[in-house]
Amino acid sequence: MGVLIDPDTGIPLPDSTATRATTKYASLLFIIELNKELHPEYIICFDQSFHRKHELSKEERREKKMTFLRERGIHSFYYVSHAPFLFAAQTTHILVSVLGCLISQGIPKSRFQSLDI
Repeated sequence: MGVLIDPDTGIPLPDSTATRATTKYASLLFIIELNKELHPEYIICFDQSFHRKHELSKEERREKKMTFLRERGIHSFYYVSHAPFLFAAQTTHILVSVLGCLISQGIPKSRFQSLDI
């Protein structure tokens, strides 16, 4: 079973004060708690939460979010496009499988950003 989270804006950086989910945002802490409560195989979350004037690039901000999750036992990767999505799971095995399915459907490998898969 997978879970899709579709906030209007996306996922704020881990250093923000956001700790829950709203119609606009789904915090990383919310994603972690959802994973603990529901035990889904994977979580997919829309994430277009990028402030234009930020000292970190979009890639660096995605990396910061993935690092925050990995430090808490959740592996992840991003599908990077005009509508980016975070894919997260407790095991890399699940993520490798999901990634393989997406690539087999014709999405170029260059559209994905990952720390550990």
